[in-house]
Amino acid sequence: MAAGSSEPRAEELILSIYSQIKARSEAGEPFGHVVMSVSTYRLIQAYRARLGEMPEGQEDYLGRYELFGLPVLIDTIEGCRVVE
Repeated sequence: MAAGSSEPRAEELILSIYSQIKARSEAGEPFGHVVMSVSTYRLIQAYRARLGEMPEGQEDYLGRYELFGLPVLIDTIEGCRVVE
């Protein structure tokens, strides 16, 4: 968490998503979507905007509607979860 803030940083959320994908993959568990709240989505997209666009031809792990190639679904959950 950022100092003086109860909200996680975008980098922490992205790391959590990557860790969940890796853990599910290593455990042989299926996964196919990332579920997050609207506020989490906006936080990650603001971070993406600060980074700017990837040069043409390079793969981007952080897309407008996907993360690490998984579609993003919006729900009323806290944080974010990788699901089937």
